[in-house]
Amino acid sequence: MQYSVKLLVAALLALSPAAHPALREFALAQVAQSPAFSLPETVPSGTTLSIQSSPNLGFAAEALKQEFEAAYEGTEVGVEVTNSDEAIAALIDGDVDLAAIGRPLTEEEQAQGLNTVALERAKIAIIVGPDNPFEGNLTFAQFAAMFRGEITDWSEVGGEPGPIRFVDRPADSDTRRSLSQYEVFTSAPFEAGPNTETVAEDDTADVIQALNDDGIGYAIAPHVIDQPAVAIVPMHQTLPDDPRYPYSQPRYFVYSGEPSPAVAAFLGYATSPEGLAAFTAAQVAEVGDVAEGVTAPADPVAEDTPAAAPADAEADPEAVAPVPDETAPVVADNDGGFAWWWLLLPLAALGGLAWLLGRGR
Repeated sequence: MQYSVKLLVAALLALSPAAHPALREFALAQVAQSPAFSLPETVPSGTTLSIQSSPNLGFAAEALKQEFEAAYEGTEVGVEVTNSDEAIAALIDGDVDLAAIGRPLTEEEQAQGLNTVALERAKIAIIVGPDNPFEGNLTFAQFAAMFRGEITDWSEVGGEPGPIRFVDRPADSDTRRSLSQYEVFTSAPFEAGPNTETVAEDDTADVIQALNDDGIGYAIAPHVIDQPAVAIVPMHQTLPDDPRYPYSQPRYFVYSGEPSPAVAAFLGYATSPEGLAAFTAAQVAEVGDVAEGVTAPADPVAEDTPAAAPADAEADPEAVAPVPDETAPVVADNDGGFAWWWLLLPLAALGGLAWLLGRGR
């Protein structure tokens, strides 16, 4: 895939202090890493590595491949995009060295000696189309009931009368499976109702285009923040850029058993500041890719901005959903002490610039 100058500019702007706070947090806030892997000084020429990735991490895996090969001459990394289940199966069978997935491991997968290295945790936004008249707020129970087809009319959640169409993702979607881990969804079978339209591919642009004025769906928050083709629905009067916002999705590299020297070297690079630069550029480019894949409304109006919680309303501290058990610790919020990762901004920008220009040639 070729990246345009527009995506390059978007990547650099997202890293600037003027960027939208949620997008900047997405670009910078990796999950705190354990010291298990360190950045290698050298990697033997001829080292090879194979990765299968879900679509959720395809951009990142390709970016890290490019930068790793450039940093260590004579190395070769193969990346194939499939889905999380196929990637994990290939890893268990010994057909690949690493899997890149956007969901927690199951107990059965953990029992087979698989280990995760956390990259980040991104919020999951609830979205409607810009022409949808609903301007309210949803509870966890209401959204889950919409998913199951138990709430089928907007008037049941305080909106104007009209049928609700739930726009879902394929069963193997990492984002969908991350939602399924939350208690509000585990209390009943995780099955969509009869008022559901499922997009063919796990693609946020496809979800957005399917919303129209009656649909509701979900997406990784940074993919839809500031997108004119969607409005974000508050959950318990919080939006995804609020630390209290409930739903999120982890992203991992997964290896089996004891890591080989090639796996250890790649993971050491992926979790280093140099790897952060490549990861950041890839994630911001992914945001731009979603924007390019969406046909924005011809005449956007003021009401097209994401629905916000009332200024005098406070989020219910009792209502914020707990993160599923398999959760890596997240780097502290910007308001809590010195944000040391800002020191990585020049490196991230230069790394992103080099990678994007290299991909464009």
